[in-house]
Amino acid sequence: MSTRLPFDFSDHHTPWARDTSFLRNIETDLPPEDLYGRWRIWGQQQKMDPLPKLPSVSESSSKDDYNFAALQANEDLTDWKVSFVVENDGVIDKDDIPDERPEILEAECSQGLAAGKLWIDGEQAETSDGLPFSCSGFCLEDNFFISTQHFLRLSADDPAASTQESHLAQLMNPKLANVKISISRESCSMKENGSKMRAASLIYHDRVLDIAIFRLKDSEKGWKNTVRMEQLGITAEHRGESIFTVGYAGSCDDAKALELYRDYWTNTVNAPQSSNDAVRKQKLESLKQKGLPPPDQIFKPFVRAIAFGHMEGGVVREILDDVPRSHHEFYHHSVPGWFGMSGSMIGVMGESRSIKIIGLFKGGAPKEISNRLVPLSAKTIQKIREVIYGHLTTQTDRSV
Repeated sequence: MSTRLPFDFSDHHTPWARDTSFLRNIETDLPPEDLYGRWRIWGQQQKMDPLPKLPSVSESSSKDDYNFAALQANEDLTDWKVSFVVENDGVIDKDDIPDERPEILEAECSQGLAAGKLWIDGEQAETSDGLPFSCSGFCLEDNFFISTQHFLRLSADDPAASTQESHLAQLMNPKLANVKISISRESCSMKENGSKMRAASLIYHDRVLDIAIFRLKDSEKGWKNTVRMEQLGITAEHRGESIFTVGYAGSCDDAKALELYRDYWTNTVNAPQSSNDAVRKQKLESLKQKGLPPPDQIFKPFVRAIAFGHMEGGVVREILDDVPRSHHEFYHHSVPGWFGMSGSMIGVMGESRSIKIIGLFKGGAPKEISNRLVPLSAKTIQKIREVIYGHLTTQTDRSV
């Protein structure tokens, strides 16, 4: 067995109908059964287009601690940040446009069409329940796809390491890899068909950098919307700036995930404040009185969606237990996210209204009230260039 969290963060692992006990701990005057009902019918009351029908419990699985992220309060602490569905024409419903960002939303949403949903066969990804693994990522020019690497988490001395090496070899073999990438508006299952589902294989992965690079198989149609190589930017040059992410959140029906969702909410509204910050304390109390918002109000399950926030603080280094004498780096940010958002592009508006992609959504962490991103450094960008150039050169040589 591999070393993972003690329970799966499956997209559809424990439907509310089977276990609603977690609702009893939410601070509200509503009885649990009423609160449960309100969560279930919330999506039917919205002005947005109907969200896709969710797949059955058996169609998707996630398995690592970084695949979870959480809700975030807005800057003035009056409400919670939400995500917005990005339609196939690169816009969102005008009634949903956030008032504070109308002038640049169009460019960000248009870039968001390069977002994709990554699906990996459960056996090759070694999910604990054998169900397909899924996360987000983005299409890079020349038919490449970038995401996070933490679907591979085994250390060299793990008893299952030899098995994973075999599966890893399959993922890196275009003839054997069972990897699909969806660029549809909605992506609910690895089994879905259509012109926007592409087959791919893994060509590079780095545990320390937390980067994975895939490429479409030769028989597949190339990307229409992409991130260009020159758009990759260095994270450290954009500290404190406004950022956005576009990706595909997973289901909000998992009871254990919802417990963590409630924990993030609790950590935020009960965050300790200094004695001379009475205004902030009062705002947090008002936010707390509004109660815990249903996750479907914050995220858009299985649909390509955009969300906004800010970079927070400097780089943080954390020792990697499974890689000797190594550490990885991350930055904190305030973009809301959920299961399935791992690997999503983190972008910033640069000069002349140009978009720079400066990192990947990593997720949240227990006892923290911000989320994390995988940074892009000059070294990381250079490595991506070398891998892609080397792969293209090799393919050219083979075709001669």
